[in-house]
Amino acid sequence: MKAVNPETKRADNVQAARGTVRLLKKINPLPGEIFLDIGANVGYVSNCMAELGLWVYSCGLFRLCKRDALTIQANVTRYEKAVTSDGRNIDMHIRTEAMERGYLCSAKAVKRPDSSFTKFGNIESVPVQEAIDAVKPDIIKIDIEGGEWEILPVADLSCARALFIEFHGHNSMKWPEAIKRLHHQGFAPVFGWPKNARWEEGAIKGAGFWIELLFEKKNVSLDSINGLAELLKGPGPEQTVKK
Repeated sequence: MKAVNPETKRADNVQAARGTVRLLKKINPLPGEIFLDIGANVGYVSNCMAELGLWVYSCGLFRLCKRDALTIQANVTRYEKAVTSDGRNIDMHIRTEAMERGYLCSAKAVKRPDSSFTKFGNIESVPVQEAIDAVKPDIIKIDIEGGEWEILPVADLSCARALFIEFHGHNSMKWPEAIKRLHHQGFAPVFGWPKNARWEEGAIKGAGFWIELLFEKKNVSLDSINGLAELLKGPGPEQTVKK
């Protein structure tokens, strides 16, 4: 297996994470709130939330990836585990043509048809509901390279006031179903990226392989969410890394 260059990975992933932080700031994270980071990558987002005064619980595969997070803030607690629906051990794979950037996904994650994957290790995981119940987060971030399709159907996220979720997969018909499920828990999308995405005939179109959405607790009808095009406007993240 080709060696992973930690410096290349960290630089690329930090650059990508800046866009996530920009989106999260739109929901006004407050000092003293609890932030649960599911899919922490190099830890950039976790640290930025900690610098804003939040208490951060960060789930990531730091040692497996051989990439150090940035300097760990005192108010960040790190867990070296994946997050799954049931807490089983899982095989992790790395996208072969992107080893320098170190994108990992589980065996069940959605895989791009133009990509090949190499097994990278078998690791422990924690059940998603156990992670949520343990810390009762105010804000939850989920970015686990396709693994969201496993945990969202079983996760009760209603304790949070806001969510950041990166959805993956070419089948955009899954996204509206996820939005409907989150709506039943009291959430509505309030901002998203990429800005060329649009809600059309009950599906998100034009988003390519992934889309990032912010959700807040809002008492709105599901019909009103078809204004998603209005949410996907304005300056997007400073993100040039190809996912």
